[in-house]
Amino acid sequence: FGGPFIRAGFLKLVHDLCIFVGPQVLNGLVLFLRDADAPMSRGLSLTLAVTLSQLTMSFCLRHYFFQCYLTGLRLRTSVVVAVYRKALRLSSGERQSRSLGELTNLMSTDAQRMQDLTTYLHAIWYSFIQIGLALFFLWGQLGPSCLGGVAIMCVMIPVTRAVAQWMGDMQNKLMKAKDARVNVNSEVLGAMKIIKLQAWEESFQKSI
Repeated sequence: FGGPFIRAGFLKLVHDLCIFVGPQVLNGLVLFLRDADAPMSRGLSLTLAVTLSQLTMSFCLRHYFFQCYLTGLRLRTSVVVAVYRKALRLSSGERQSRSLGELTNLMSTDAQRMQDLTTYLHAIWYSFIQIGLALFFLWGQLGPSCLGGVAIMCVMIPVTRAVAQWMGDMQNKLMKAKDARVNVNSEVLGAMKIIKLQAWEESFQKSI
């Protein structure tokens, strides 16, 4: 799946570069309107530039998401098939150590996470490009004052890390709860006759 994913990254690069065309063209339009002797062709060229940049941005972004979603869907399908094939080949001893809920979550929740990851995996590199270009252009307009935003981002890094760690711990607890619930559901469905004969519906309902 590397080819379509790399092409999606190229489309994202073009989109991010076009993002900074709009502010530069707007600055040029302001200077054009202030200059009474400026030729009309300059204003028309600036208008054409911002129009083409917006069209290019829309085209690249839509195709970027399409390629990422397509790659994610293929990755999710591969993970589901791989887990299913591995589950069929497990020995009896390994099946005792692996619950049905764990296998179900691997083919549903974890595979879905792999699919969702492809959309934002390119952020590893394009975020630095966006920040770098933004600082470059802001420095030209504001000077050292633009470093205030960088300072705020640096201060928020530990806070973001703490929040992400807390969310990860909560997610692990949630996954364990999901595994237990799937196991109870499987137990209920497998022993439905006994549960009905013993009138255990309410107790198992509370467990689920």
